[in-house]
Amino acid sequence: MEGDSDDEAPVVGKLDSGAGAPATDDASDDEGEVSPGPAPTEKPRPGDGPADQGAGGAASAPETPGVFKPLIPVGDASVPSPKPGPDVNAPDDAGGPKPVTTGDDGPGPDPEVSTVTGKVIDFWRHPVAGVPIAIGDTTTTTASDGSFTIDDVGAEYDVQLLVRWASPPIGVYGWRFEGLTRRDPTLQVYRALDVRGATVVTTPKGAQGSNATPLAFAFGGVDGATSLRVSGAAEVSTWWFGPTTTTVTAHALSWQASDDLPVSYSGYDSKLVALVDGEKSDVNLDLSATDSIATGSIGGTVSSSVSMYRRNRVHLRFTDGAAIELVDEGTDVGTFTYAVPGLTGTTVVMSASAGLDSRFDGYAVAHADGVAAGTLDIALTVPELPQLKEPVRGATDVDEHVAFSWEADSSGVVCFVKDEELEQGFFVVTAKQELTLPSFSSLGLDLRKGAPHLWAVEVHGEYASVDEMADPDGFLDSFSNTYDRPMGPQRGSGSFAASMGFGFTTAP
Repeated sequence: MEGDSDDEAPVVGKLDSGAGAPATDDASDDEGEVSPGPAPTEKPRPGDGPADQGAGGAASAPETPGVFKPLIPVGDASVPSPKPGPDVNAPDDAGGPKPVTTGDDGPGPDPEVSTVTGKVIDFWRHPVAGVPIAIGDTTTTTASDGSFTIDDVGAEYDVQLLVRWASPPIGVYGWRFEGLTRRDPTLQVYRALDVRGATVVTTPKGAQGSNATPLAFAFGGVDGATSLRVSGAAEVSTWWFGPTTTTVTAHALSWQASDDLPVSYSGYDSKLVALVDGEKSDVNLDLSATDSIATGSIGGTVSSSVSMYRRNRVHLRFTDGAAIELVDEGTDVGTFTYAVPGLTGTTVVMSASAGLDSRFDGYAVAHADGVAAGTLDIALTVPELPQLKEPVRGATDVDEHVAFSWEADSSGVVCFVKDEELEQGFFVVTAKQELTLPSFSSLGLDLRKGAPHLWAVEVHGEYASVDEMADPDGFLDSFSNTYDRPMGPQRGSGSFAASMGFGFTTAP
């Protein structure tokens, strides 16, 4: 399957970088000046690779006696059996040999095979070029628009692909989609493009930022988003994926708070900012010029059978993908009411979660999107965590013959296996609740022999099949990349759950 300041740099742990960066370990927003940090790294997620996935960027590995090569073949889950030809010895009506008739163009096409024309996209729905992709024994590479075409595919099939990224640490992840039947699959992966970063120097007017009067910034665009709280002037690190330059909208919002919860909203401003990878940009926002901001309420109920680390969060969502966190409250109370702003062009996302918002620790969230001020009947049910069965925690000598099994309330799940020491692994999107280790050897990836790995299972909402998960908009839930906040293109209300992670060691 593919950092903690609030500027969501892709670092291991929980992040706030809407650039599709994974969540960073620190759940709190950084206050005060934020200095740009090193290029982010992923909390074990699929990585962001270069636009041309086919070139370079392979994960480096320490010398080992060899690599573990599972035996499950890439691909075609249903290859039709050959059809019998005409019997030339069968008599015709006149008693003589029955003639074989093929027509001018020879035998007709096999009705059980046809062409698959699909597309590969990342979390932010960027098309991903140069991705090696295979169905059965046929391998091709995605075009500049992320598209691919493979002929003569059976009625049901599996498809595998490999994404690489060049941003340190170099990494590589395989993806396998099992049991597809649709002829137009869109295959969504977490990360596949290079991570970029820039510093935004901002001097807000009309708001200074404090516990009683919080001030938050958010940056959003088609390539990523970042948000954090600040105290006055700040240098803010922001991250995105793909091109070396991008344009984002900078948003600033201030409010009055009591006991860390919003009471009323006092100032807002926004401006477009051009960003260049590795460089600084300036933006000045004037929150004092804002007319009064209407304040309304949202409310409702939360039910959860998972009681550990229960939290409620409220985010203000902008159409450019940016999100400002208004509420982050630890609570075991089943009802809630929060004050939210009535800003034109924004909606509210109310979420309820349980567990730790970091990978492999067990996490579940339900969220209501597109909520308007005055909505008081929100009802959220936090989903159950998937439960891993085999191999058990600490298993050894795991090879292609060992079955991985789990229990999950969905017909569409993602099984994630990651090398503990290298940024590499794979994801399997499947409707099954059991599998064995797939082989990505034909695409250039093998699990290391005798090496420590982790595995977990994710559930992204309720899907009836992998075909549904291959929809043109993708399937990855908006909370699945960062856990603690919505990111990426707006998808609407939903849920996400990730199991605890189990460690195992591959066979020597």
